[in-house]
Amino acid sequence: MCRASGRLPSPAGGAGLCGLAAPHTLRDTPATIPPPSQVSRLRTAASSLQAELDAHKRAAAEQLESLTRACESDLARVKGELSAALDDMVKHRLWVSQTVEATARVVHGARDAVRAGGMPGGV
Repeated sequence: MCRASGRLPSPAGGAGLCGLAAPHTLRDTPATIPPPSQVSRLRTAASSLQAELDAHKRAAAEQLESLTRACESDLARVKGELSAALDDMVKHRLWVSQTVEATARVVHGARDAVRAGGMPGGV
């Protein structure tokens, strides 16, 4: 019973306590059981959607695996190319260093020969 009006709540659920409109809730809705044909269609649709979802998941997994293999292959190739380039750079640096040292020896030898009063080889 509502203290303000002294009325009982409506048994129909259309009005709440004190005659005010009650908010609609799930408990106010009578349970309806769909007919078997509708249940069957819903189950078929749900099964079809699940199969489609599973197919998309498999396709995505296969695509991810394929992309992963391709990336790993590209990475291995690039690592090999970088390693070869680094080896070439090290060899070139060694060659340059040896060339500079040999040139310096020739220049110093020639300078020393000029200071000593002659060039090697009878010149």
